[in-house]
Amino acid sequence: MLRGNTAMKFAGKIRVTLGCCVFAAAFLTSPLAMAHGGEDHGNEEKAVDPGIPARVAASSELFEISGVPTASGGGKLVIYLTDFWSNQPVKGAKIDVTFGETTAQAIVVKEHYELPAPWVTKPGSYALTFAVSAGDNSDLLIGTLDIPAAAVQHTHESIWDHIVPHDLIADASEKGTAAILDLPDNSRRAADGSIFMPKATQALLGVETIRTSQAGPISKIMSFAGQIVTDPNKSGVVQSLLNGRIEPPEGGFPVIGSRVEEGQILAYLMPRVELVDQSDIRQTTGELDRQIMLAESKVARYDKLKNVIADSLITDAHTELDGLKARRAEIKPVLGERQPLLAPASGVVAVANVMAGQVVDPQTTLFQIVDPNSLFVEALAFDLTAVPGIERGAKAASAVTSDGQKLSLEFAGRSLSLRQQAVPLLYRIKSGGDGLSLGQPVTVDVPVEEPVKAIAVPRSSVVRTANGQLSVLLHVAPERFEARPVVTEQVDAARLGITAGIDPDVRIVGRGAELVNQVR
Repeated sequence: MLRGNTAMKFAGKIRVTLGCCVFAAAFLTSPLAMAHGGEDHGNEEKAVDPGIPARVAASSELFEISGVPTASGGGKLVIYLTDFWSNQPVKGAKIDVTFGETTAQAIVVKEHYELPAPWVTKPGSYALTFAVSAGDNSDLLIGTLDIPAAAVQHTHESIWDHIVPHDLIADASEKGTAAILDLPDNSRRAADGSIFMPKATQALLGVETIRTSQAGPISKIMSFAGQIVTDPNKSGVVQSLLNGRIEPPEGGFPVIGSRVEEGQILAYLMPRVELVDQSDIRQTTGELDRQIMLAESKVARYDKLKNVIADSLITDAHTELDGLKARRAEIKPVLGERQPLLAPASGVVAVANVMAGQVVDPQTTLFQIVDPNSLFVEALAFDLTAVPGIERGAKAASAVTSDGQKLSLEFAGRSLSLRQQAVPLLYRIKSGGDGLSLGQPVTVDVPVEEPVKAIAVPRSSVVRTANGQLSVLLHVAPERFEARPVVTEQVDAARLGITAGIDPDVRIVGRGAELVNQVR
């Protein structure tokens, strides 16, 4: 089925400025001009919308096409071809344009097409046929291009004809038409509230449309704020147990984003010991070294006599030696030997607060290791009465980040103590967790009521108009949109359900609706 959209007509009065503009202006203000001004000029077409330049628009079930004439380059028709349902530009298509008995092929120019058309600089109504072939799809689109007359023309002889020669009037008319063709092609909102937006602007803003589906059962949901947290079993922190100075390991410190393995040396800590303590430690160390020497000698002697002495004596000797070595090992780091700081888990470095020569205190957090494949969402439910419903709908829970990233969640548990007068809820991220950051805010959606019949649409397609109503933008013509008030129900983190206001199988703006809605 073919559908043709006639371009909006407009015409305006343009005064002739070919060397006699001053005289013409004076004449129009003279009594003679005023006497002639009361006549009815049947051929003068009043302007409908002087803000929208001439254009041809047509659509079919496959494509939409918009052609904008321009006087540049001797006259040409700039053609924009988009997919009917998605509004995405169709690239690399073959477009044959038929005008009268002449057929010419449009040239591909970046994101659009151009057709040499010197005839667009002359006023008139032109019936055009577009034969489009793109991939496996072919279609015919028919539309009419109306080029307005730019200068005032008279069907009868007037006093104006005696003042300005006919050839000058015709020349001014032609130049005036060319000037009108090159008027700014800006988006605007009509008096009826509809929005005009050229195809070029739509492509620049990335405006995409979607086809509404049939209404189906959709569950109502409850939304609450949450944030990304770590899995305590697959993450960890590295802290200093002593006062000391930080030294880098071989190869340097791992930086934020670096992958580390459990047990990997991240840094060294050189303990700091006061002079008085150093003296006491050295005395203790010397005494332990002497006892270890004696214990080693005792063990060696007992081992030689193991066939003639009791096994218990040999065991006790070994135990005594191991205890002395353990005590000595505890004092060893304090004596100035650097202590390795190891990664407690495998993952990615999320925090790195170290620098060579840095002096740290005990319990200072130096590194935080996070497994990006094992993250949780912690949320706070302030409506305590809804918590039972939240737990019932836990299997269908989802979340969405501020930039629209959708997360599939699995309920992990709830706290039995309140935090800020809210119940903490914990969800495990099952999918969609790529590129998340700790502490990143999210919105958690959980079904809590019986399903309702609604049309599911992306949240981005629902906008709030100037009067405060929730609306969607219908794509009613290639370059025209209309706001339709709707009644919505929350579906999930990425969708809303429309229970009233629109029908299935219509085109609404899915991406870029907020930008289109801002046109004034």
